[in-house]
Amino acid sequence: MSLKKNKSRHNQVQRKLMDEGLRLIACQGLHGCKVEDITNAADVGKGTFFNYFGSKDNFVAKLIEYCLADLARRLSPLAASPPLAEPLLTSLGGVYLRYFQLRPEVAALIIQAISLPQDSEAGQQIKNSLQRHLELVSQILQPIGQELGWGGNLRELALSLLSLSCGFFWMNQGMDSPPGSLLDRLSKVLARGLSRTV
Repeated sequence: MSLKKNKSRHNQVQRKLMDEGLRLIACQGLHGCKVEDITNAADVGKGTFFNYFGSKDNFVAKLIEYCLADLARRLSPLAASPPLAEPLLTSLGGVYLRYFQLRPEVAALIIQAISLPQDSEAGQQIKNSLQRHLELVSQILQPIGQELGWGGNLRELALSLLSLSCGFFWMNQGMDSPPGSLLDRLSKVLARGLSRTV
């Protein structure tokens, strides 16, 4: 098998494990989902899982990194937005809310993953991934920081946007209420509230 085909196969198996793991963690919970559940769903052996990830906690850390990178790609174009507080916050809130609407399992993963002990290697990796993500959002918010009066607290504002959006979809799972057109209104309300909070 050529090196290129081998790498392609490697990427396919890794992606299948991550997709199935994300789905199962959302359904069964982080602690209820076992490695064997993930490997059965991905139709690979347990040894393959450990060759790729080493441990379940490291798998969760890689999954967080992968999901936040996907989210960052969607947020990055907002760095070129006009530096007006309410429209920029509306756009950021809209991207977060739509992302979690399309992938509510990511909201479930993020909320559960932060419960891993932060003194563990995986817990530290998750914390670092989240910090990098918040730094990206803080940089997007930088041009409007003065207007908002948040000054050096842009990371706190970034964390508020992420946690409010995650929480909305995490809690909505148990409420059976479709978000639908509520998303646009919610992102605008979120923007107005955050732009007026000093």
